[in-house]
Amino acid sequence: MHRAYYVLCALAFLVMLNEQSASPVLPLYAGQLGATEVVAGAVISSSFLSRMFLEIPAGYLSDRVGYRAPLIAGFLSSALGAFLSMLAADPFHLMVGRVLWGVGLALFFNTSINLVVKMSERGSMGEAMGVFQGIEFLGGFMGAPIGGMMAAIFGFRMIFAVAAALMLAAAAMSILSKGLSAATSPKGVRAPRSELETGTWTNAFNAMRNPAFGFVCFTGFLFFSTEIGMLSTIIPIYFTAALGFDVAAIGLLMGIRFVGLSAGNFLAGRAAKFSGQPRVYVMSLLLLGTAIVLMPSFPSFEIQAALFMLAGLALGILLPLLPVTVAEVVTPSVRGPAIGVYRTFFDAGAIVAPILLTWISVSWGTKASFYIVTALLFMNALVSLTFRGKIE
Repeated sequence: MHRAYYVLCALAFLVMLNEQSASPVLPLYAGQLGATEVVAGAVISSSFLSRMFLEIPAGYLSDRVGYRAPLIAGFLSSALGAFLSMLAADPFHLMVGRVLWGVGLALFFNTSINLVVKMSERGSMGEAMGVFQGIEFLGGFMGAPIGGMMAAIFGFRMIFAVAAALMLAAAAMSILSKGLSAATSPKGVRAPRSELETGTWTNAFNAMRNPAFGFVCFTGFLFFSTEIGMLSTIIPIYFTAALGFDVAAIGLLMGIRFVGLSAGNFLAGRAAKFSGQPRVYVMSLLLLGTAIVLMPSFPSFEIQAALFMLAGLALGILLPLLPVTVAEVVTPSVRGPAIGVYRTFFDAGAIVAPILLTWISVSWGTKASFYIVTALLFMNALVSLTFRGKIE
């Protein structure tokens, strides 16, 4: 594997360590600045909103100017966003900081996924993506407790000061790494290409009419709807009100989920090689749906820990295979915009699902949201069977 790949893994670890150290304390920090619950929710969503609108341009940009400039610009934007968040005097000031942070995340995640695909052999894409995202999730797993400890000892603002410093360090690493510089140059991105691979916006959107691509986009939407809407929004509320779990127990369950996510990412590539991507999609979606539908029925922490591990494992196996499938079903010249479209659906799930599932819970009861998400996951598992022989 290209040595730039290992630098990229280290950068992904730093980015997720940063993001997850700040994200859990955002509602509390926004409340300290005078935000209502609705405004605090807007602060949290603001990062995803900026990411959603920038994913496609980020992919197109990296295909045109190389990966180096978007990577460095992403780290600098995140550093500026963290710095403004540290200085925030009110929730709306904090929202501006989070928007800029989201711009940086959009540039990094889109560019890094494209780079991993570019540096991988076709048969090893799933394994390379799995290791990359597994290391990324290890950073997320470590970030949440570190952020909590920093907030308790130094206050909320210190978290954002450290985040700004780490993103400046990441920008410096991107500039100084010779291996990454060679892999991210415009020459490395554009060559060699035939006339048929000269990408335009029209070429990109025509290529993305492939049904397998639509399936991946919907699965990405469903993935983040489950992750953010169900596991991070509905379940903490339901577990506290109906099952009597305290905040510490819910935090521990979320940590167990991250362990499952990391393990699943490392296993994904090998699982896809062994049984093929469609079968892995079916298995992951069925396991995830089963875990979700069983969660409201058991007040036992031990059983919930097993279910959260199962859900994290299923999500972790699924996640790296989605961008790999995108890379395999479109031509190389339109991979950047295609991955941008896929990630736009991904971000849209994080924005739509919390609102929609909360409304369903209020209107029809909380268990209805569990059943609806499970039904969608099972339905998607059945649809994935139709792609046997069409995706590897």
